[in-house]
Amino acid sequence: MTTRRAPLPRVYLAGKIEKNDWRHKVVPGLRDAINESNFEDVPFPTQRFEVLGRARYMGPFFVSDDHGCGHGHSTHGNGTQGCLQIEHRPHSYRVNVAKRCQRGIELADHLFVWLDDHTAYGTLVEVGIAVGLGKQVWIYGPHDHPQRDDLWFASHVAADGRVILVNDAEAAVNDFLDKLQMRARPA
Repeated sequence: MTTRRAPLPRVYLAGKIEKNDWRHKVVPGLRDAINESNFEDVPFPTQRFEVLGRARYMGPFFVSDDHGCGHGHSTHGNGTQGCLQIEHRPHSYRVNVAKRCQRGIELADHLFVWLDDHTAYGTLVEVGIAVGLGKQVWIYGPHDHPQRDDLWFASHVAADGRVILVNDAEAAVNDFLDKLQMRARPA
């Protein structure tokens, strides 16, 4: 008799998107997805990536672009066509980024948030979208977060009712996945 593996939870990893992003460590294969990142050619979100082999990655979709030319303002790391793509049509591009991120949240079971930058305004909007859709929100941040007291409002919507403080994003994702696994176990 074969045992059937339970479907992996679907998670959206929210947080500031930057060059050499923390998501590269927890979503193997995402660094090499540069050719798939053009919003006109690839549907978003994609479910082909896994978060440390323990969850389905629902987004946001972006590229690594270690040289940095694809990481212009509000690009989500997708400025891949000679790094000029965004400058020629910034409004339509931003509309697509917002729609596809919202779709990823809609399809996710949980929203994981790594909040280490006080300018992560889009991340706070993602938290609001997730709460409005009845998703579980897990908020993490570094121990030394300078504005952690200002996060009191967001912490009240978090699954544990608080911002969980850890050393780094990778440790946070592991803690989050451990918590999901514990909740999924039959009593």
